[in-house]
Amino acid sequence: MDLVILGAGGKLARLLRPVFPQKARWLTRADVDIYDTAALRVALRGADAVICMAGVTNASAQPLHMNTDIAVRTLDAAQDVSAGRVILLSSAAVYGGTAGVCAEDGPTAPYSEYGKAKLAMESAAAQHPHPNTVLRLGNVAGADAILAGWVPGFRLDQLPDGSTPCRSYIGPNALARTLSALSEA
Repeated sequence: MDLVILGAGGKLARLLRPVFPQKARWLTRADVDIYDTAALRVALRGADAVICMAGVTNASAQPLHMNTDIAVRTLDAAQDVSAGRVILLSSAAVYGGTAGVCAEDGPTAPYSEYGKAKLAMESAAAQHPHPNTVLRLGNVAGADAILAGWVPGFRLDQLPDGSTPCRSYIGPNALARTLSALSEA
């Protein structure tokens, strides 16, 4: 199976690569610029599946709307070269202040600009004709600010009632197995 993983230079990919259970072509921005349509087509040609970990976070200086651009460009290129399914990473931030247990087909109410940008990306992917799967990640142990980089001055998100959001975690090993299984499904 030819699996291409875009965004291999990011924090999440650096956690997953050493434990990923299958062979893949891990491509960083230096390997392929997602905004170079011809280069992206070449990179995705022959891929049975594509995992796009490339994206913009709150820590980036780039505008968050680029998450939609990156997803659509990846889907367009995959469609142009008849690549397999594209797996896009979204975020549980799309649920925002939704009370109770959240479901993938349930309501969303993002309150952060990041959550709004990821929901817009999901909407664009849902309308795209190329086969894709969007995975809404919670916190990945070792990649989040709480477990991986707490520094003096950080504060937990606080809801209007003074409570903090419940946080779900997945470890790098479990996420790597999940992404691998999705890519083969």
